[in-house]
Amino acid sequence: MITHMKACSNASKDVAKIFVCAEMPSSKDTETPLTKAESIALTTAFGLIALTIIIGNSVTIAAFTKTSLNRRPTHYFLISLAVADLMVGALAMPLYIFHFVNPDLWSTSEVIQAVYYSCDIVSGMASVFTLAVVSVERLYAVGWPWKYRHYTPLKCYIVAVSGTWILAVAICCLYLFFRFKFISGVVHTVTVASLSVSLTVACSAYSALWLRIKYRRRRRRGVEKDKRLAITLFLITGIFIVTWMPFEVIIIIVHFCHYCKNPSHRLVYVIKLLQYSNSFVNTLVYSFRMQDFRRAILNVFRSGSLSSRGNMRVRNAAGITLTSVSNLVNSCSAVNLNIIYGESQLKSSYGATGHRRLARRRADLFLMHKKGKYSPSKLHAAENV
Repeated sequence: MITHMKACSNASKDVAKIFVCAEMPSSKDTETPLTKAESIALTTAFGLIALTIIIGNSVTIAAFTKTSLNRRPTHYFLISLAVADLMVGALAMPLYIFHFVNPDLWSTSEVIQAVYYSCDIVSGMASVFTLAVVSVERLYAVGWPWKYRHYTPLKCYIVAVSGTWILAVAICCLYLFFRFKFISGVVHTVTVASLSVSLTVACSAYSALWLRIKYRRRRRRGVEKDKRLAITLFLITGIFIVTWMPFEVIIIIVHFCHYCKNPSHRLVYVIKLLQYSNSFVNTLVYSFRMQDFRRAILNVFRSGSLSSRGNMRVRNAAGITLTSVSNLVNSCSAVNLNIIYGESQLKSSYGATGHRRLARRRADLFLMHKKGKYSPSKLHAAENV
């Protein structure tokens, strides 16, 4: 470890010193290296965070992709955010932990460092850009709901999601060109500008969104639902500010403040842990703020049994087997089936003689639900007519 810290202190001031704390030089080369206990503690902390990130975001991706949640346009961005966070926990953090385990090999292996920097920059920047795009999308959805619902094609969301990843990869390529001496230090300015612009866009969009909701006169259920989702995404953005702002401040201090003292590498380890924890906290926000997401998580763990019971209820209540109804049930969320169509409610609504009418009615309602013409609450009301 001592040899590694000496090598790090002789390294030049480049952006790698920020993305991996082991290469952050201490002021005047007087800071003592990490003790064995400190190395073990940091390795354990980073390892636990990485494990929770992998588990939480894997469940998030499964919940969004295996249920009807992925039908809302906003959730395409949330899937992209979960993928970026999963990349942090599965690729970037294990490589970051490696330099605690084997610092000598880390300091001499250009390949390992290049792979780490690539994963860390791409996943981090993709997460930052996605949060900024989501804030703008929410502002557009609440401020101009008619245009949002009827004049925004799916390809716009695909382009937006793809654009965030393309920009992240472009910044990563700039860094690699800088690392291998193909370009000058413009990557420092690009990194700071990207973080600053994303932060400014997110804060401005959510400020405008909050004012738009606050002074809106008409209060419909759809507006309240958008308001709840906006608050959820506002929390995500607030967490993003708290976890990423110290990281950006360090970049500014190291590369643009020539009179500032370089921060301690122990401090940078803590800031890096705080930055990585953002990828875990996003999942917690989903769980506590989004009711549909909680139901979808339950559906992920019980999808097999719920699907089986859902199909049995259709056959038992209707008394017949309809291929069209079975296909529709299989294509829809088992959670929505159990919530909207309870067995006791079906019997009381249609009686023992209305089974065929029930099957036809359910088929029509599911078709309308797939086309987006009715929300679950409206389906519930329409069925009771």
